[in-house]
Amino acid sequence: MSLKPRALIAYDPGTGAIRRAHFGLALASAERDPLRDQLSRLLAEAGPAEIVEVSPDDMKPGRRYRVDPATRRLVEASPGERGFAAASGFAKPSR
Repeated sequence: MSLKPRALIAYDPGTGAIRRAHFGLALASAERDPLRDQLSRLLAEAGPAEIVEVSPDDMKPGRRYRVDPATRRLVEASPGERGFAAASGFAKPSR
């Protein structure tokens, strides 16, 4: 069995603002995706959102992120722009 670390990022498809981030491990051969299922259920009540998977290594502590809606890729937020802040292996919304 091979486990792979992953981060599922839920974001607003219009602005790229990150709404939630869930971190966990996944079996490389798993048919069901419980983490994605859980995140989809949580977002169903919050309005329209897209989900993109990234490597947790892509989020560096002390930096803020958003998703580029055109490319569906995690990008660093510009100075002064709201973003999702990575810290010690997890992320939290910046205010």
